[in-house]
Order: sequence, then structure tokens, then C-alpha cells
Amino acid sequence: MGWEFVVNIDGVAFIRDNYERVNNSNDPELYKTMFHSDILWCPPDLDDKRGRDLVGFSFALKNYDIKISVLELEGLDSENFSYVTGLVHVLTYKKGGLVMEEFTLRGSWVIVRQDNLLCIRYQVWNRK
Repeated sequence: MGWEFVVNIDGVAFIRDNYERVNNSNDPELYKTMFHSDILWCPPDLDDKRGRDLVGFSFALKNYDIKISVLELEGLDSENFSYVTGLVHVLTYKKGGLVMEEFTLRGSWVIVRQDNLLCIRYQVWNRK
């Protein structure tokens, strides 16, 4: 009898390696690839959205571009999911390039596997 090797989901690495790059692309098709097909997406000051297509549609409809910087991340990993929380600095720009707003958010994500790919199953934001 041997030990089974279990690979934990590294949610911090997933967010660190993908979240800034994908958000800063301002590309809704790329953005929605980060999410589970049944994502629950909870942005501050807006209604919650469920489902990858609705999240991508909401991202496409925003009337501004964003530039984010991940400030800190920490997480708890297991073989089935990873819980990650972190601070993110956000700048929003009018489509012409003028800064509209600057703020910090506390994000919480649950990262899971879907079709052998890592994706965000839950995303909740709170303004700081």
C-alpha cells in the first residue's frame, strides 16, 4: 500500500499569474475565461451576476477601462479548492484615458478545477 500524491490547487499563484494581466487587457472574452461556467460574481455597488457569459457581458458593457495592481494575496489550498483573499489597487479611466476614480478593494476568490483547468468559482469584492 502506498501513499496517493495529491496536488493542491494553488489559488494565490492563479490570481497572481492571471488576474492583473487579464483585467488590464479590458478584453471581455479573455476576462470571462478566468471564470467557472456558474461563477457567482459580486462586485461592489452593483448587482451580483451568475454565469460566465453574464459576467463577460457585464465586463464588456462598462463605460471605462481599468488598471489594477495586486498589492497582497494570501490563501488556503486543498486538492478541491483554494480560498484566496487580497488587496487590489484599482484605477478606472474614461475611454479617452482620463482617470475617473482610484480605490482599493478587498477581493475574495474561490478557485476550483473545471474541465481540468483552474478557474474562479466565486468572486466577492468590498471597497476599503
